[in-house]
Amino acid sequence: AVESVDRTRRVHALAFDGAPCEPLAHGADAAPGVRDAALVLCAADAFGAAWSLLRTTIDYCGTREQFDTPLTQFQAVKHQIADCALDVEPTRALWWYAAHAVDQLPDEAPRAAALAKAHVTDRAMQVARECVELHGGIGFTWECDVHMGFKRIQFDRAFLGAPEEHRLRFAELSGW
Repeated sequence: AVESVDRTRRVHALAFDGAPCEPLAHGADAAPGVRDAALVLCAADAFGAAWSLLRTTIDYCGTREQFDTPLTQFQAVKHQIADCALDVEPTRALWWYAAHAVDQLPDEAPRAAALAKAHVTDRAMQVARECVELHGGIGFTWECDVHMGFKRIQFDRAFLGAPEEHRLRFAELSGW
């Protein structure tokens, strides 16, 4: 296993040095579509983690009290939660479309996958930061489920290239 920031899944490195084989293709041509599918799966995972963090945070803020009042009764907390919902919910359509493109629209798949990976993981990371903050944002969160979700999204954001790389790819594929 390879050391990873995300302890909720195992990461391994495979080496085929010296394995007898006949290469059928090299580089990106070796498996067209596989990278795009992986990018969409990464975006979907980040979306799911962000959505789960948001639900967990809403539940937590509904039970956590300050000044004998649930946190969800404070306007500033309501605004933070609403902002998180506005960050995460629209990304659902983006990765759904990218998944559809990978399955049905091979010419559109590279652009859709690149944009989904870049935007969904960025928005999910923002939601994760807000959720950690709403949980108190101090040391105890390190062992809390919300921090595990944060690290999962952090992994998704970095895995297979940073959002900036995929935005560049999207722009190039779009002829910009």
